[in-house]
Amino acid sequence: MSHWARCYCKGERYNFMTSNAAEQLNKALKEGRGCLVVDLFKFIQAMMTRWFNARRRKSSALRGSLPPEVEKVLKEHIEEVKGSHVNQISSWGFDVVGKFGDHNTVLLNERRCTCKKFERLQIPCGHALLAADSVGVLPSTLVGLWNKPGCWKETYVGLVTPAVNEGDVDISEELSELVICPPMAGRAKGRRKEARIPSKGEFPVVRKKKEVPNKCTKCLQPGHNRTRCPSLI
Repeated sequence: MSHWARCYCKGERYNFMTSNAAEQLNKALKEGRGCLVVDLFKFIQAMMTRWFNARRRKSSALRGSLPPEVEKVLKEHIEEVKGSHVNQISSWGFDVVGKFGDHNTVLLNERRCTCKKFERLQIPCGHALLAADSVGVLPSTLVGLWNKPGCWKETYVGLVTPAVNEGDVDISEELSELVICPPMAGRAKGRRKEARIPSKGEFPVVRKKKEVPNKCTKCLQPGHNRTRCPSLI
């Protein structure tokens, strides 16, 4: 079961799709793909410097007990259990009954719930939030280490230093005389794809159709363009 169902995965942060990070980075590098290798590295360095600086300032400005993204998840979880009520069965054990009669058992001291969200996400599920509220336990004390502000700030402590001047780097004679040829790879047929393919479970963004139709710049009538204008003027 651990190989097929995410809720039974034994790893931490199971819900993060590692392929999405690579695909999003590829999309961010779309503008620099046509550059030479050295210029591409400079483009990546400048982009990562901007990203780290923006996230470092955002994490440093945090004054709450939880990051904003974690608070957003908590709000979504509490919305999912509206209409439920809590029955305490032990000091730290609770039975949460949903509005449709479904039961979920919460163990606050072990940070577990039968819905599996609590122990897998390391963020209290809606059942755990209701149970914690009934005994006066703050939700921030139930959040895992990876989702706390300290870990968020430490992620962006490192600095992405700017590239040094090429003339200041000492290159050995052996490397300067080395000739590197391009790889022997044929180009695939057709136009290269610029947009990434959505992963399974993602919903592609549906573009809204224009409410105002295009007008011809020649006769100012809608429904066609200047090239296909039937007017003789």
